[in-house]
Amino acid sequence: MANRARYEWFGSTGDIALRKYLIAFAATLVATSALAADMEIVKKIDVPLNQFADKVEIQGIRVGMPAAEAWEIFLKNYPTDAPEIKKLSINVQTREVSSQPLEVLYDSDPSLNEDGLQIFISSPSVEPRVYGVHRDIYYQADKGRPQIAAVMEQLEQKYGKPSKVEKSRWDNSTSLQWYVGGAGTCTDIGVCNSVYSPTKREAYDPANFPQYIEEMKAGPEIVIAAYVKETVDKDGKAFSLEVSFLDLKRRGLSAQSDTDQIMAAQKALTEKPAALPEL
Repeated sequence: MANRARYEWFGSTGDIALRKYLIAFAATLVATSALAADMEIVKKIDVPLNQFADKVEIQGIRVGMPAAEAWEIFLKNYPTDAPEIKKLSINVQTREVSSQPLEVLYDSDPSLNEDGLQIFISSPSVEPRVYGVHRDIYYQADKGRPQIAAVMEQLEQKYGKPSKVEKSRWDNSTSLQWYVGGAGTCTDIGVCNSVYSPTKREAYDPANFPQYIEEMKAGPEIVIAAYVKETVDKDGKAFSLEVSFLDLKRRGLSAQSDTDQIMAAQKALTEKPAALPEL
């Protein structure tokens, strides 16, 4: 069984909201063995807020914001939805040790061509805080679609001059990236050149922890990215906008600490003296 879903009623600011928990048992993505020895991932690393944290924001959600604050804003922005919350437990390949379930993703789960929001949360090892956000905006014809130039100007007013701009010759779409903190430049890898939009299954996936750790070396601490898509009429108007930010440092340190803690727990279990049963 690759994953398991359960439902709980959850009270928030006086309201009762349905929280859907998608429990992904990773990195092997199988259900934890009944013999698993549970362990708790705890805070080990202080990750200071980036000096640009107040400017790195999408729909009121700031990089490094505590998960509880982000959840409250999420509910206000999407009051009619039943947002999904993905939880996962981390375990090693032998499935002998498994962590407590960790909240890693809040998702408005939009329908096709519908505005949506995803919020990505780091583990308790660096405190449950926002390390990434992805937003979809669809400009509806009946409300008037803006010119692409106007959308790009709005993005520049919010985030400043982009570090990189590319225009597709195929569909006249435009990609923009901002490299914040660190070296201010980014190596030529996927995380530097595209909007951060993993699937639910891929959200903080333990199988990708080595990649998260390696991507801390890409150059910037944070990558902001946007993708503006033109209408099929090719009239210079925007059909949709994707915008995201990703804190490479917080995500990478979270993955590193989680790996260290789960492996230490497995080592302790492996080295536990064995008591021979009476023959």
